Amino acid sequence: MRFLLAKCVWGTAYVDSMLMLNLPSLLAPGNLPALVSGGIAIEHAIYTTASDAAVIQAHPVYRALQTIVPCRIEILTDRAGPGDYSDTIGRMNVVHARILKECAETGTAWLFDQPDHVWGNRALSHLVERAGAGVRCVMFAGIRTVREDMLSAVTPWRRDVALDIPHRVLIGLGSDTMHVHDMVRFWGMPVATTWPHHVSWKVGARSFLRRSFHPQPFLIASVPDGVAPSRSVDQDFVDRAYPNPDDVEFVRDTDDFAVIEVSPRLHVSSHNHHPLTLPLLAAWMGVNANTRMQDYFTHAIRFRGDESSERRWRRMEAFSKRITDALDRYQIFRHVIETAGDGAPVLATLLGRLLRDPSTCRHLTIPAGPITLLLPEEDALRERLDDEIASLSAFATEHLLAGDWPLAKLRQHRRVTTLGGRSLSVTHWNNRTRIEGVAVGPQDSLLGSLRIYRLAEALPLRPYTASTG
Repeated sequence: MRFLLAKCVWGTAYVDSMLMLNLPSLLAPGNLPALVSGGIAIEHAIYTTASDAAVIQAHPVYRALQTIVPCRIEILTDRAGPGDYSDTIGRMNVVHARILKECAETGTAWLFDQPDHVWGNRALSHLVERAGAGVRCVMFAGIRTVREDMLSAVTPWRRDVALDIPHRVLIGLGSDTMHVHDMVRFWGMPVATTWPHHVSWKVGARSFLRRSFHPQPFLIASVPDGVAPSRSVDQDFVDRAYPNPDDVEFVRDTDDFAVIEVSPRLHVSSHNHHPLTLPLLAAWMGVNANTRMQDYFTHAIRFRGDESSERRWRRMEAFSKRITDALDRYQIFRHVIETAGDGAPVLATLLGRLLRDPSTCRHLTIPAGPITLLLPEEDALRERLDDEIASLSAFATEHLLAGDWPLAKLRQHRRVTTLGGRSLSVTHWNNRTRIEGVAVGPQDSLLGSLRIYRLAEALPLRPYTASTG
């Protein structure tokens, strides 16, 4: 298999980052030197402007790179736009489309790189090994660090023109120099981000666990012809390039693979003055993360920067999984609101109260898989408008059944048990099904794993108390 390690770069700041950090890290013994000495067919390509190319070609680190691996520079002839974020992403997409086309025509796998990436020693080798095992795409969500601090922090690890940084050291340095962009995406911080595309949980002084909706692909192989990034390769590109989720592998531990990013200290960060909560995260996910991205978030990555114990890792993995489970419960209620439509303002109000409460969906015992909702009509819900959250939550669970209950299945049972633990009677007479004496309407809708039945009124349920709720 052939590999192309390719990136695009322009502008003094990014060229400097590439020459001072990115290229030196690629020259670590376990990266490009190891691949070339092992007989791996690999080429390094930079897409840049003519003026930046002159600077790059004159630099000692690039000259050293040329002695190890075949290198080429492709000159960008398009005229620079306004230079804002959208313009930068647009120009990158054009280059990435060129790279993908070349890889498709030559049967080459793309090792995705950016000028602000710093690679741990042997990170490149890991990607090549996974490709050799038949993996088509490897995903990872790196740390963003402060460029000015990282330049100083890596000094002890410079070996002539190379940066030879072991993975745990790199993650430790990344934790020490972490950018506020990543800090505001930690659970428990007093302020949070308005764009929580990943969330992290502290495990040790220099170690943490991360789950990401938008990991980046670092190995991109066998992409169907014509599939190109619409905005960035870490958005919906992977969904379209690899419609079969089994073709995508996730890095689970930075002992296997580690890359960090560097950004200027004053890099824009979209933070607000409120902590990260389940309602905030769930609302963002419901609008900005498709089903594949939500699946990405279920994969936890261990960022090891110290010797944190296995017990601490497992405890934080279990805690963060409770967060992901709660997010799934939020989506169930969102589906109910979407399915009920504009004609159910009382239902929307009640579920909105539940969705805005930080603790509700962490404590609801909604299992994974299909569920069935017995939905009372609007008039029957009005009397619940003044309920406290605990009572409202109990009311919700008493109208939910675990599993999918089509009408034919419901008619085969005399009793069903709600998620709240109550056993309900089921009767059938004159082609009508009743639960606790309340008529069950025909199936109203089926949305994904959620089945909804309309009830003429609310079920006659026991009143909520601390002992029964």
